[in-house]
Amino acid sequence: MRYLGLGDSDRAHMLKTIGVDVLTETFLNEFVVCLPVAAAPVVERLARQDVFAGIPLARLSPGMPGVENLLLVAATEMVRDADIDRLCDTLSTEIAR
Repeated sequence: MRYLGLGDSDRAHMLKTIGVDVLTETFLNEFVVCLPVAAAPVVERLARQDVFAGIPLARLSPGMPGVENLLLVAATEMVRDADIDRLCDTLSTEIAR
């Protein structure tokens, strides 16, 4: 299974270049990242720019401590490199606000 996820792993690690921690070490299509800011407002702002960044884990586990900055991201074979580049560009701008 590790071999199947190598392409996605490379995509996930692109997010590290903008200051986002990738928390999931082994995965196929989905991974969890930790933003330096709360995930929900960032996701909302990116959605207004037609960028689907992922699902804030706080929405999946309301009230759970420690998940406010966590974001579940999916990068399937349908996600193009250009999509990941746009996510990185817009996300880096939003987390710098």
